[in-house]
Amino acid sequence: DLTSETPPVELIVDLTSEAPPVELVFVLPGGGERPLSVWCRPLGIGFEQEDAENCLVVRRVRPGSVAEDLHVQPRWKLKAVNGRELWGMQAEEALQFLELAVEELPKQIPPAVPE
Repeated sequence: DLTSETPPVELIVDLTSEAPPVELVFVLPGGGERPLSVWCRPLGIGFEQEDAENCLVVRRVRPGSVAEDLHVQPRWKLKAVNGRELWGMQAEEALQFLELAVEELPKQIPPAVPE
């Protein structure tokens, strides 16, 4: 039976191939931007609001999360989600927009633990 031999990592690829990714754009602390495509959730990012620019800044990245796999780093500023600029939004509004964007993505399936 091929189904029982398929590792969970391959199942992630199969699930996400049907859902369009969520496109995020981060501004890096040293300048420049980093676009990322997210294929599954949860992201595993803790944000805080920076009042000077009224933007969301990555405070922490959960180990083993989608964000860690994408090499997201603390102090990166979330600029846009699916092409919509978030700067200037209140934190609650920006977080709600991000949550709505990722809620349709399939959940990340943790890798199988060897016995």
